[in-house]
Amino acid sequence: MIAVFLVVAFSANALADLARARATEADQRRREADLAADLAHLMLRTEELRSVLAPAAHRLAQALDVQWARLELEAFASDQHQWAVPLRDGGRWLAHS
Repeated sequence: MIAVFLVVAFSANALADLARARATEADQRRREADLAADLAHLMLRTEELRSVLAPAAHRLAQALDVQWARLELEAFASDQHQWAVPLRDGGRWLAHS
């Protein structure tokens, strides 16, 4: 009888762990979708993309939980103080050299 109880208890615990993991993944996907929507809203409603780079960078920094981020239209090199992440669409670079 105790063995059956233990099997049921361990099974319930495993199912609860799985449910928590899936809930965490779903929350992460929701946050990523919210970020993408916010950035698209900022960048697509403007005539001048440069004018929204600072607010978009601020929103990105919040999402990444870092102190600051910078978005640039021109490519720049990484150094000891900043990490440059060039953006690509497939094989096409999006930043200008």
